[in-house]
Amino acid sequence: MNILAHGGLQLCGGRDFDRTLVDNIVRPWLVENFDLSDDFSGNPAFKPLLRLATWATERAKIELSSKDESVISLSETEIRTNDLNHDEVYLDIPLDRNSYEKLIDDQITETIVEARKTLSKTGYTPNDIQCIVWVGGPTHYKPLRDKVAFELGIRGDRLDVNPMTAVAEGAGIWAESVDWNSNKVNEESKPESVNNDVISSDEPKFDFRYNERTPDDTTKIALQVEGLAPTGYEFQVNSLDSGWTSGRVSLQHGTTINVNLTEQGENQFSCIIYDELGNTIKQEEIVISKVDISMDKIPAELSIALEVVREFGGKTELEYLVEEGELLPKEGNTTVYAAESLEAGSSNSLNFKLKEFDSSGREKPMAILKINGTDFAEGSIPVNAPLNCSYKKTLGGNVEFEVEVDIGGNNRTFDDVLFLDVDATPSPVQIFEKARHTLTRVDTIQKLAGDDPKLEEQERRLKLQLPLKKMNLTMKKSCKHMMLICLHRNFSMKLKRIQKIEKKFGKLT
Repeated sequence: MNILAHGGLQLCGGRDFDRTLVDNIVRPWLVENFDLSDDFSGNPAFKPLLRLATWATERAKIELSSKDESVISLSETEIRTNDLNHDEVYLDIPLDRNSYEKLIDDQITETIVEARKTLSKTGYTPNDIQCIVWVGGPTHYKPLRDKVAFELGIRGDRLDVNPMTAVAEGAGIWAESVDWNSNKVNEESKPESVNNDVISSDEPKFDFRYNERTPDDTTKIALQVEGLAPTGYEFQVNSLDSGWTSGRVSLQHGTTINVNLTEQGENQFSCIIYDELGNTIKQEEIVISKVDISMDKIPAELSIALEVVREFGGKTELEYLVEEGELLPKEGNTTVYAAESLEAGSSNSLNFKLKEFDSSGREKPMAILKINGTDFAEGSIPVNAPLNCSYKKTLGGNVEFEVEVDIGGNNRTFDDVLFLDVDATPSPVQIFEKARHTLTRVDTIQKLAGDDPKLEEQERRLKLQLPLKKMNLTMKKSCKHMMLICLHRNFSMKLKRIQKIEKKFGKLT
């Protein structure tokens, strides 16, 4: 089994549907029915309310899998939160399938488009695909399954795989099927078919045991006898694919017959038990799958690029380390050059930014590695110093990245990669570090450009806001949080203005 292609949306799961419902139905309803500011979600005092509201929304959404209507509901005693007018907050929001389907329609449509793109990469058509395997809680919703199956033109009514355990079952099948060059696991028995006929306790019971899946060319079919094995009984196995037969062998408990698996995939056999007169006592057709699961042909789902500046004052460019579709594992080296000098002990840093790109070209920050001036005690990294980058994307999709640089005649390796959460609110430390870095940039530009009223004004405003760090120690938690968010936005606006100025004098990174 080889993976030919894979793709899709990264933000199209159950939690994303819940977030869509909360943003479009729950938040507006709360603002309309209670004394809450439009941006109340940024107030820590209302975070418990939003967590509970999200939980209630998920519960109501799940009910739509079996009902046409549900209610997003929580009582005052469950929420235990008051609005700004001291009224107790509750939830009582009707939800129906029509409203839900309209809200998630864009995400489902985009998923179908991505599925078509992924299928086109393989060279197959929908007629070549047996069925869709549904994975995850949202696929319990029948209208969703019907729409996807209809739009793709692929059978989607197979429900013998549990969407909540499909991935685990697949991992189990893979683990069972791989030749680990060690002792085999105990043979699994196929569940015995239920026979409602009353059988005398004196009559023996027969059961065929075998491995349902194996990577080997040969395997065994064993006969288990419960009770006393009758004298004169015989056991025979026939291949329904090749016509091979084992011939009749004397039946005893534990009798085994070696069979060849001539077909890659399903191999069908007929197992027959004869009595002493040659009459057929039991006959059963079984299937043994010969599998070959290869882990050396997994294509990269996303492209990964490193942000680089080719020369001092130059524009930021992307150097692709891993291209979508390249076989993993992928590793390599690349050399970039420092766009600015970094002195030992300084508060500046050289930043190595990694970004991900999907098949549609959508960009997402992925990770950053920083070489800080405080990371080394002496020496410096001069402008245009070579920075040797090593990278690897493993079979499991993990990314390893490190930078080697010569500092004062000593080679240093940096590999402390920070993987980014793009939705996270910046911490106070990040906000103030960003402010200090902005001031450093202003100071550097001033040295190059000379006195400039606009730069001086930006410097004055930034320095006025930095002392807020001390004031925050005595602020209430909620006020502190809101002021930090406002401060972050102020810095972002100032950065945009400074970037305009930098265009005039050349960008520094």
